[in-house]
Formats: sequence, C-alpha cells, structure tokens
Amino acid sequence: ERFPCLSRIPSVHILCLLIVVIFSSLTEISLKLLTPISLSNRLYVAVEPSIEFFDDTKHLPWAFIAIVIECILLLPCSLLLVFGPLFVKLKCSRDGQMRGILSEYQVCYRRGFRWTVGFYFLARQAMFLVPVLCWSAEVSSVYFLQVLTVFLAVFHTALQPYKMAWLNVVDALLLFDLAFVALLNNTGLPSFATSILLHALVVLPCMYPVMVFVWLGGTSLRKRLKN
Repeated sequence: ERFPCLSRIPSVHILCLLIVVIFSSLTEISLKLLTPISLSNRLYVAVEPSIEFFDDTKHLPWAFIAIVIECILLLPCSLLLVFGPLFVKLKCSRDGQMRGILSEYQVCYRRGFRWTVGFYFLARQAMFLVPVLCWSAEVSSVYFLQVLTVFLAVFHTALQPYKMAWLNVVDALLLFDLAFVALLNNTGLPSFATSILLHALVVLPCMYPVMVFVWLGGTSLRKRLKN
C-alpha cells in the first residue's frame, strides 16, 4: 500500500470526519444563499449583490434548494445528535452502522452530556442564521451574535462536558476567543487598536497545536530523562 498509515484508521472515523466537512460546507453555502443585503431600500443577495433577493429566475430556485437542505438534511441531523443517546437507550436505532456513527461523535463526552455534540451543531447553525434573521438591523445582528458567543463560552465552561480535562480547556479557550472577536464590534476602541486585537485573537487559536506539540515533546523528553 502507498499509504499504510491510512489503512490503520477505522473507516467509521473517516466517515464521521467526512460528514462534519460536508455538514459545515452545506451549512455555510445554504445560509449564505439566504443572507440578504439592503441597498437603496431594496434587498439583494449578499454573496452576489447584482441579483435581487428572491428574484424569480436568478435567486428563488437556489433559495428553495438552500431551504430544503436546511430543513430536510441539516436540522434533522443536528437533532439526531441531540437525541442520539435517547435513541440508543430506547434501542430505536437498530442499524449497527448508525449506532456506530452516533457513538463515535459522543464517545469523548461524559455520561449524561453526550447530547452536547448535537447542541454544538445547532449553535453553529444559529451563528450562521443570525445575519439571515437580523438582516434589517446590523446592530441587532451584532448584538445577538455577541450574546450567543458569550453564552456558548460560559455554558461550556460551566458544563465541562468532555471526559478529558484538556479538551474542556481547549474548547473553552476557543469559545472565549470567538466571544471576544464578536465583542470587539462595540468596544469603542480606535480602529487601529481594534484591528491589532482582532488579528491577535484570530492568530491565537493557530498557536494551540504548536503548544500541544511542545507540551507532548516536553513530556516525552522528561520520561526519557527519568528512564
């Protein structure tokens, strides 16, 4: 085999990762198609301002497809993850493959908190929905996004749903980072200072993998020195 390391990865891991990528892409694309922008008191498609919102030929067919994808595919998948533990407990899901996928998404969570994986998927949907639902008032859109991100960060920190403590810490850092990015919209700081803080908050999560590798390398080195 050309890539023997890939053969050791369970197929269910690859399938779950592929589902997350497809889910994220469909969410972003479908809701971008449904996001309007107001220009000269008329609504246009935010990603293509030359097309009027819900234009019979140029936008309405694509908007209909986006709504169908959201209602028929993405929202039910999120709810399935929320109520997945209940389905497994009641043995409603007899399909071994389906139960394996649900278990794969929930295995890193503590017992009693496995529904949170679906909650996070729904929260992601809500973040994308904010500009769609609050298109008439930019201030309201920013306000709701700030409230949502701060709530998620505090909710996760209070709940501590993961089995491993370091996962709770990393997720809390990422969520608070996202909350601070949202809060920068109304800080009253000069634009230069806001730009510096924004770039720092965006770059900071990229440093987490480096810190993890350094920590793992330091741990491995200490064990070797002790031996």
